[in-house]
Amino acid sequence: MLPAEWYEASSYSDFALWLTPGDVDRLRAEIFEVISRYRHSATEAPQGAAPVSLQVQAFPVPGTVELSAGDV
Repeated sequence: MLPAEWYEASSYSDFALWLTPGDVDRLRAEIFEVISRYRHSATEAPQGAAPVSLQVQAFPVPGTVELSAGDV
């Protein structure tokens, strides 16, 4: 089991949002900007840091957007 400090800080979240392509583009840019502030190499990482996996996925739910003729 993770130490309490790591357990309480960790997250497994899933959000369903209704967005336009422009909204997704802006959201992606904002998330990536925040992530960039926390990117450190192993030698630059603060004391007590551990590698953390963060996944970002943003795409229409399959079957909810009509594909264009050129898409397969």
